[in-house]
Amino acid sequence: MKENLASQIFGFAVFFASGVLLSAFYDVFRIWRAMFRSEKRAVFWQDVFYMIAAAFFAFLVNLGVNGGEIRLFLVVGGILGWLCWHFTAGLVTVFLFRRLFGFLYRRIFDPVAGWSHRFCLKTERTALQIVVSAKNHIQNGKKRLKDCTGIVYNRHVERWKGRKRLKSREANRNMKVIRGKKRKGNFLLRIAVIAFGIYLFSMLIRQQVTISQKKQQLAAVRQQIQIQEIQNDDLKNAAESGKNGASDYMERAARKGLDYSKPGERVFVNIAGK
Repeated sequence: MKENLASQIFGFAVFFASGVLLSAFYDVFRIWRAMFRSEKRAVFWQDVFYMIAAAFFAFLVNLGVNGGEIRLFLVVGGILGWLCWHFTAGLVTVFLFRRLFGFLYRRIFDPVAGWSHRFCLKTERTALQIVVSAKNHIQNGKKRLKDCTGIVYNRHVERWKGRKRLKSREANRNMKVIRGKKRKGNFLLRIAVIAFGIYLFSMLIRQQVTISQKKQQLAAVRQQIQIQEIQNDDLKNAAESGKNGASDYMERAARKGLDYSKPGERVFVNIAGK
C-alpha cells in the first residue's frame, strides 16, 4: 500500500512538472507572436504544432511513469502544472516581452520601416521620371516635325470617338457581375484537423484497451509463477526433511494428483464442491 501511494505521488509530481514545461514552451510561441506580429493563419499553425508536440511529450511521460495507461489524477496533475505556470511566471514573462517589443516597434522598427518605405517610393518615382523623360527625348529626337503654315483637321475623328463612347456605355450596361467562388481552403483544413483529432482519439482508446488486456495477462502469469514457487518450496522442504518428509509428500501427491488411497481406507468425495 505504501509503495503504491508513493508511486502515485511520484507520478503526480512528474506530470505536474511536465505541465509546467509545456506551459513554458507555449510561452515561447506567445513571445514569438509578439516579436514578429504573427497573423491568424500563422497562429493557427503554431497552435497545431504545439498540440501535436505536447501530446507526444505527454505520451512519453505517461509511458515512462505509468506504462502508457491513462489515470485521471495524472491528467489533473499535468493540467494543474500548466495552469500554475501560465497564471504566475507566464503572465510576467509574456507581459515584459510584449512591452519590450511594443516599445521597440514604436520607437525603432516602425519609424525605420516608414522612412525606408518613403525613401523607396521617392527613389522609384525619380527613377521612373528619368526613364520617361529619356524615352520621350529619344522619341522626339526621331520624329521631328517641320514648320507648316496650316493645320488640317479630320472631321471623322469626333464621330468615331462618339460612337466608341456609346459602345463602351452599352457594354458596361450589359456586363454581368461575376462573383468569385468562395475559398474552400479553410473549410477543408478544419475538416482535416477534426478528422486527425478523431483518429488520434480512437488510437488512444485502442491503446488503453490493449494495455488493460496485457495487464490482465501479466497478472495471470504472475499468479502461475506464485503457484509454481509454492510447489517448488514444497518439493524443497520435502527433500530437506529426510525420509519421513519425502514419504509424506509422496502420499499427499498420490492422494491429490492420482486419487490413490490406502488399503481398506474409505474416501468420501463432496459432490457439492464445498
